[in-house]
Amino acid sequence: MIGETLEQVALALNDYLQARFSQAGELAILSNITKPDGTPAIDNMDTVAITLIHIQEERALQRANKFDSGTAPVYVNLYVLFSAHYTETGSYKQALDHLTGVIGFFQSNPVLTKQNIPTLPTRVEKLVPEFVNQEMQNAHFVWSMLGAKHAPSVMYKIRMIVVDDEQGFSPALFTGLSSNP
Repeated sequence: MIGETLEQVALALNDYLQARFSQAGELAILSNITKPDGTPAIDNMDTVAITLIHIQEERALQRANKFDSGTAPVYVNLYVLFSAHYTETGSYKQALDHLTGVIGFFQSNPVLTKQNIPTLPTRVEKLVPEFVNQEMQNAHFVWSMLGAKHAPSVMYKIRMIVVDDEQGFSPALFTGLSSNP
């Protein structure tokens, strides 16, 4: 659900950037910034990388659903980093323009629904992007955690992802497993 949702946001953002800057190709992609070995994960360096940084439970809704009978869905907020990468021959100004385009996309779409992103997963009713103001020290921590060199970036908290296991879990499905030897 999370991967599919972010992929659809990436595709919508890519369409927006292509139209805004009259450019073709992948201008926004869902990607790690580095591979596990520390090398860059982004092949097309003239792009905006969309990277999930953190998942946080939406506690207010969790408490409200705790008293309902049955299994309540889990509501999560996603902290997503949008970073502009460019090659030495590419344009730093263009990277900054694309980053400005990311901010413009979310400013012009303060709520993401099937009306403005028809390909959102069926179970996603709406997403509410919220700009995250980062202190310099926190930004440094994020880039250090990623194991990457700093790039111009902006972070958004995307609220209201619902995770609800449709299949459920039944211990009877796992016969032969026991905590007692």
